[in-house]
Amino acid sequence: MKISFTTNLRRLQQIIAQYDEQSNIQKKHYLQHLKKSILPYTPSLEQYVNTLLFICAHPPDPKIHSLAISELERVARFLKSMDHVKIRKWQNSGMPHTCIVSNFSIDLVSWMIENDLPVQLEDYDPNGTEFKSILKLTLPDIEKEVTAVEDENEALIELLRVKNKQLLPFLLSEFKRVTDQPLIKDYLFDALNLTFAIQLKNRNWSKSFNQLSFATVFYHDKIIKKFDHLNLMNSLVSNHTVLLQDQKKELIRVIKIKLMVLLRETEPVTYMDEESLRYYELERGISIALFTMVPERQLPLESYVGYTLFRNGYPAAYGGAWILGKRALFGINIFDWFRGGESGYILCQLLRIYRQLFNIDYYEVEPYQYGLDNPEGIESGAFWFYYRFGFRPLDKSLNQLAKSEFNKISTNKKYRSKSKTLERFTESNIALQLGSKVPLAMWQIRNQISEMIRLKYKDLRADAEQTCVENFIQKSGYKPVHNKSELKVLTDLALISEAYGWTKKEHYDIMVNMIASKPKDVFQYQQWLLKLLQLVNL
Repeated sequence: MKISFTTNLRRLQQIIAQYDEQSNIQKKHYLQHLKKSILPYTPSLEQYVNTLLFICAHPPDPKIHSLAISELERVARFLKSMDHVKIRKWQNSGMPHTCIVSNFSIDLVSWMIENDLPVQLEDYDPNGTEFKSILKLTLPDIEKEVTAVEDENEALIELLRVKNKQLLPFLLSEFKRVTDQPLIKDYLFDALNLTFAIQLKNRNWSKSFNQLSFATVFYHDKIIKKFDHLNLMNSLVSNHTVLLQDQKKELIRVIKIKLMVLLRETEPVTYMDEESLRYYELERGISIALFTMVPERQLPLESYVGYTLFRNGYPAAYGGAWILGKRALFGINIFDWFRGGESGYILCQLLRIYRQLFNIDYYEVEPYQYGLDNPEGIESGAFWFYYRFGFRPLDKSLNQLAKSEFNKISTNKKYRSKSKTLERFTESNIALQLGSKVPLAMWQIRNQISEMIRLKYKDLRADAEQTCVENFIQKSGYKPVHNKSELKVLTDLALISEAYGWTKKEHYDIMVNMIASKPKDVFQYQQWLLKLLQLVNL
């Protein structure tokens, strides 16, 4: 009796994370049968692609790896053969030759156009009034009168004689006039609520083939579930890999496209400072790219360092850390098709690289990661995922509840925490403390500065900034440059030094170095910040 495509796929999925000899024989068997089957026009097709991606990222041997790649190519040909009506079923799947339709930031849309992705303006509100607000700021003075004549978008566009196919280039050109005010630019662009369509005609733009060509394949003989996580986190990391220019360009493309096909954006990816990009090759086919944002997007005092983790060249996880001294607020997102693999090992490799490169010994995770407004996190018991690697609730009563629940789980394999209990854990952040004390938090600095402004400057922020900057320049001997990024750091440090009463020359010497390094080198900036915090005992 002939076994159906769905049955073979289900059987393959059941053994996908098993690496004994018999399981590998079965994987090959099911792949060979699937290869002979007609591809389905059902949700099983996307499930098959996700299964193949897992195999490509965790291949047991070259033969199975080759079979998986061959099947990804067959799916691509199958999708390419579909007419424009049938292919709509796979919109936003990220598979080859399908279409992505969503809202994106102006920076990501501009990057797509610069890199020859076929971006089209799919939809906008012709009756809205948002264009008027923008064009009042950007149009040449001689044309601004049209904004007084018409209110609605469509009428304004008609008056300006902008053709439909030129509407997107026209808008992007107008927004270039407010590039030096990024927050205003974002606000105005988001207000338009534009929808974009990207045709994934080039298969390298799809999730199936968006991978690093220069990654070395690691063949797996097992999936690691149990390991010494503290030993791993404390293991030194080798120097970053020096990439050729073409490799670096490919790395940036893969990072950005991966989130695009998932209809997501993160600030370090969208506003990436390409000069900050570093690529580290670790064990078991894992590599990690770290990067921060362009200077005008950077945060005060903190460093928001994003990452993309790769498995055999395939993006497997993304997120970032908000770093302040030895403290980091950390977030991780593992792509659906790589779950069931070495998620815990991936988490600890990420914690390791931040610990070794930035000297982090305190990690904090927010509740969304393990269930707040996230039903999947509750259902999967994500809280225990973090707990097993040393994360504990900051709330004392929840910490005690977690201990009690974990004891029950440890002594009774059938025991499962109730959803209500897991929801209670989302009332508190969780943290992993690797050092002897809890490092200074950003909210503590913010409160100290706010109190200083209240007491010394009667809540007048502009006066406080101006006076604190003048005091800083006078005491430090720092000569301001006409560089907005450095002036921004100067203002932040002027406020904090006034709030904490730092007056020694060595304090100012370090802060002057911080002003110069923050816009250019997040790694060097972190070293200066750690030195300052140690000096002032914070």
